[in-house]
Amino acid sequence: MAASPEVPAAHPVRQLWERFEAREWSAAGAVLAGDFVCEWPQTSERFRGPRNYLAMNQNHPAPNWHITVLRLVDAGDTAAAEVRVISDDGIDICLGFYDIRDGRLVHAVEYWTNLGTVPTPAWRAEYTERM
Repeated sequence: MAASPEVPAAHPVRQLWERFEAREWSAAGAVLAGDFVCEWPQTSERFRGPRNYLAMNQNHPAPNWHITVLRLVDAGDTAAAEVRVISDDGIDICLGFYDIRDGRLVHAVEYWTNLGTVPTPAWRAEYTERM
């Protein structure tokens, strides 16, 4: 699936992920507000400040990763994105919700999952099909 065409290329969420893909760390930092905070509820982690968030992404150990923005929904001062990260270790999906102030990201909540790593519970297996 291609990125949502109705959201402009200059959108700060799209810019963040595209700059991560290009490993343009300073440019990625330019779309983050000075008081930016990102939360990962699934691991109970909070990255306070652009420096910590950027350093974590820059130093991520997954080998040979590539990012694609699958979907981006813009609601003015908030946005939601579905992002796929393919690496030699597998496929991760991020569902992120972003607050925007003055054209920069100020807050993010990102939910990460590794595709295919959580088994279907036995009680619902008869109702589903594998993707």
